[in-house]
Amino acid sequence: MPQQHVRYHRMVDLLVSRWAFDPVHAYILCSVALSLRLSQVVNEPVYTVSGSISKISCPIEGCFSPMTVNDPEVVANWRALSKYEQALVSNDVETLVSMFWHGEQVIRLGITENLYGPSELEAFRKSRPSANLARTVTRMEIVTFDRDFGSITLEFERTVNASVVRGRQSQVWVRMPEGWRIVQAHVSLLPRST
Repeated sequence: MPQQHVRYHRMVDLLVSRWAFDPVHAYILCSVALSLRLSQVVNEPVYTVSGSISKISCPIEGCFSPMTVNDPEVVANWRALSKYEQALVSNDVETLVSMFWHGEQVIRLGITENLYGPSELEAFRKSRPSANLARTVTRMEIVTFDRDFGSITLEFERTVNASVVRGRQSQVWVRMPEGWRIVQAHVSLLPRST
């Protein structure tokens, strides 16, 4: 391995062990801030390469901590978001639309439609039939990352024409200044059993 790669990896290791960086974050910092220098050019073609990062690039020791997955307080707040399910089965269009982010990058990929942006999403909600919306959630998984990001994945069943239809839904949620909002969603049905 060339010396510059060794120095690079040693700096990543130092940032992880001393400054409690996540390895990926340390790698990113090194890729933009690590200064490599030829320290010694005495025995050409063998050179000594050293690497340094300004202390100003590093936070106070111990400032970075590992990401918190499923903080109980955040998960409890998410469980309060169950109003989405009630709004869905009662076709409460206003509530459903308000729970999605209003940024142009919002996406919902559905069973028969791909919706990009808040206008398409709202038009779909307003035109959606309001019959046979009841469903049973058979499994729900909530995963939160730190305090501002998470996902909900669920499986559901719905009775349609006397047969059970099984489906799945996933949503990515982000805490915005106005509160938790869905930024991406996906709904699909599983093939019917024969």
